[in-house]
Amino acid sequence: MSELRRRHRQGRSGRRLARIVRIVAIAICLAAIGDFVFDAYGTSNCFTNDADPFASAHSPLVAVDSEECRALIAHRDVFMRIDAMAVLLAIALFIGASVVLSHARRSTKRMVLGTEAVVVVLVLAYSMLWIYSAR
Repeated sequence: MSELRRRHRQGRSGRRLARIVRIVAIAICLAAIGDFVFDAYGTSNCFTNDADPFASAHSPLVAVDSEECRALIAHRDVFMRIDAMAVLLAIALFIGASVVLSHARRSTKRMVLGTEAVVVVLVLAYSMLWIYSAR
């Protein structure tokens, strides 16, 4: 098999893999957003409008003061932070796959992917510190 044909096949499989990664990134993002919404709705059950019956019609929400609600809010807060980190990771995967699929020059692709790798590492490190600081 000639060298040109081998490179062509490797390029096709790389593009196919990049398309799969983009689909997986979209699925991760949708699942994390759905879980985030579910956790936010579950947390909202621990809030009430009964702060002051003599206040205006738009009174602020006040947390119900019970151990169960405090535990539920703390528990769901950690999961909401993890969901936010999953969305950031999915966005990074999507951008990386899109760069691979683009028709830009090889040097431009390397620069963008290298910069993206640094940004992803920084975001993940910051997110992990953020998650573990909540515990």
